[in-house]
Amino acid sequence: MISPVCPVCNNLAGFKRAGAIVFAPKIIKEALECDNCQGFFLFPIPDQAEIAQVYQPDYYRGFFRNWWKDYYRGKSVGKKLSRLKTKGKFLDVGCAIGSMLAGIKESCDWQVFGIEMDEKIASYARKRGLTVFTQPLESLNLEDGSFDYIFANNVIEHIPLPLKFLKAAHRLLAPDGVLQLSTPNGPVDIYPSLKLVGAGEPKLTRHTGHINFFSRKGLYLLAERSGFTIKRFKIFHIKTALKCRLIWPGSKRKLSKQITPEASQNLESFELKESERSLFLEDFEKLIPPKPPAWLYNLRSWSRRLYRAFPVPLGADFEVILRRSERASQQ
Repeated sequence: MISPVCPVCNNLAGFKRAGAIVFAPKIIKEALECDNCQGFFLFPIPDQAEIAQVYQPDYYRGFFRNWWKDYYRGKSVGKKLSRLKTKGKFLDVGCAIGSMLAGIKESCDWQVFGIEMDEKIASYARKRGLTVFTQPLESLNLEDGSFDYIFANNVIEHIPLPLKFLKAAHRLLAPDGVLQLSTPNGPVDIYPSLKLVGAGEPKLTRHTGHINFFSRKGLYLLAERSGFTIKRFKIFHIKTALKCRLIWPGSKRKLSKQITPEASQNLESFELKESERSLFLEDFEKLIPPKPPAWLYNLRSWSRRLYRAFPVPLGADFEVILRRSERASQQ
């Protein structure tokens, strides 16, 4: 029998069994809380076949609807990159259809690259003139120091072995390179699932496919073990956090409908033939809305930056800026 090992801090003992979690349709895992880093992880760790069940075609629908939102976000990122240095190489891990990369490419002189594991989605991004790899960061066959900036937005919570991911990022970054991570505040993210469903009953989490639920302490430990220095750590989305903690009015009723065993039973796995898979891309492309005025998204971007500038004691999400240290971790 396989014994659990915390994928964040390598703790071998001291776990609390938090409950059964529906990872994907018909795939049940157990959530364990680590006494050392105060994060949670699913056990046994999902394998690649199980992970693939999460990313059915419908998973990508939102990326088409949010094309312009992500595109203008890329324009904003491009301006920030230009202030760092005139030219460089930027990698977006989990770039999906490449909308953010398109915005960066058009707003600065940096070279942009992406990673997208779904070949059909990656091909769609390539048709827009983008360079997109379909290998995981951990097995990307590129020279050390290939990138100046690696961006991973809501990615590491889906990765079984996050330390391996961070060590790969450390290797691929040039000296003084930057890794930017965004990930949910794990204990807040999983809280409603643990509180609203009875013991022993399988439950959904708020976002399907999360394997690791990181605490602040866990992220600092990961950074240290992989050779990074954390330059900035932000907590944001206080309203969402209050909802997850069941403090916001009506949050208990709304979240109960999303994570109950009855909701879990309604999940159905499905597979599409190649011909149907091509059709869904054509259908989803129709979801891209007309291009809105730039000033509207500039205003939204400004308001988001202002909102995040104020420290909050509780938030649903973390944003972490890590700088590559010269020493590589030996742990």
